[in-house]
Amino acid sequence: MDLRRLTAVLLTLLLSCAYLNTFYNAKTTFKSAENAYKKNGSAQNLRKQYDEVITKCSKVLDKYPKSHYVDDALYLMAISYERLGQNRKAKRKFEELFTFYPNSPYASRAKVEYANVLLKLKEYEKVNNLIEELAKQKKNGDDITFLVVKMAEMLGERKRVVELCKKFLLNFKKKQKKKEILIVGSQNSLAINDLKDASIFIKELLKQNLTTEEDFQAKISLVNLYKKEKKFNDALSILKSLQVPAKSPKERIITLKKAEILLSMEDTSAYKKELRNIISENSKDSLAQIASWDLGEMLKNQDSLEIADTLYKKAQTGPLAGLKKQAQLYSSLIEEAIAISDSSGDSTKLRLAEIYFFYLNRPDKAEEIYKELSLHSQYPKIRSKSLYALLYIYSKVKMDTTKAFKFFKTYPDTLVDKNNLLPLLHEGFPFLFVRDTIK
Repeated sequence: MDLRRLTAVLLTLLLSCAYLNTFYNAKTTFKSAENAYKKNGSAQNLRKQYDEVITKCSKVLDKYPKSHYVDDALYLMAISYERLGQNRKAKRKFEELFTFYPNSPYASRAKVEYANVLLKLKEYEKVNNLIEELAKQKKNGDDITFLVVKMAEMLGERKRVVELCKKFLLNFKKKQKKKEILIVGSQNSLAINDLKDASIFIKELLKQNLTTEEDFQAKISLVNLYKKEKKFNDALSILKSLQVPAKSPKERIITLKKAEILLSMEDTSAYKKELRNIISENSKDSLAQIASWDLGEMLKNQDSLEIADTLYKKAQTGPLAGLKKQAQLYSSLIEEAIAISDSSGDSTKLRLAEIYFFYLNRPDKAEEIYKELSLHSQYPKIRSKSLYALLYIYSKVKMDTTKAFKFFKTYPDTLVDKNNLLPLLHEGFPFLFVRDTIK
């Protein structure tokens, strides 16, 4: 063999070794990450491993597109993307696998994982089609059943979810799927206040061999059950027993749950203290966002508007879009209220009363302004609106119809046509009518 041919052979062997080594490393890393994922029930601390799998598998696809392990690489990449929450990327890799390697040994299992990704992307029609396809193959029975349950949950059909969980529970062969169905059943039964079924699901779940993550979820569900049953001390005892890393998301969940229970016990001082403990960590996750919002909601009714505004601004930095939008609204309303609080104009005072009454839940502050305007405003329309609002506050908010009628009786006839108001006062002021009339 001449030197050129020998060099070519050696180069081919080296490239083959490099290719096999790349894929072997990817598969080894993937297996290790999956074992940890199944043990802990979470990919929270596994980003580095899954990223490494994606990088190495991408290298296989780019440099060795005709190798025997391309379908393996596509499958590993798709699962890794799914674990990292990158569902659109996972979807693309699954679809590449099905398109180019329909007979791959991974195809059947991949379709179950693909259906989970589609569920997260809310592509329900495709999920239905996959369920029908998989059912015909008479494989992955537990997985198909769980997909049906999860889709009902995603569609908000909580009562149906509970019924499905009860129906399918005895049929599960895989212990892992049985645990998952118990978790889903307990969470959804709690959501619809079906405490009897929630108790059954949770007690059965706690008998299983649970991962760290599953055990935590089960204990939190038990806390929620005790809270709904008003067994507050039992709930606090469970929370106290949970051992989690300091300043971790789990610790914030525990603190938030403790705060909720303290509020149910009407210990508002301790409630505020627990929320401040979460906020003081300066985290920007959803738990800190909720804590900032909840404390802002309480303080806007009780304490300084400036402090509440600061909390609403903190709530705007979290990931929950709906809460962020609400926090922006209330922050702007508080700033408007502060800016116009010293105004002497009747229209501006009316607007301030509206903010206090309709948004900031301060009927006492609104009452003062409405009473002044109903008696002293130079504008008949403002006097009428203020009187409507004032009588509504007396009769519906403070539930003092005697005071409402007394004020109405002594109110000067020359300021407002009282004949139009008397029927409304007897009807108890329908809120929608009053709100439209006032504003």
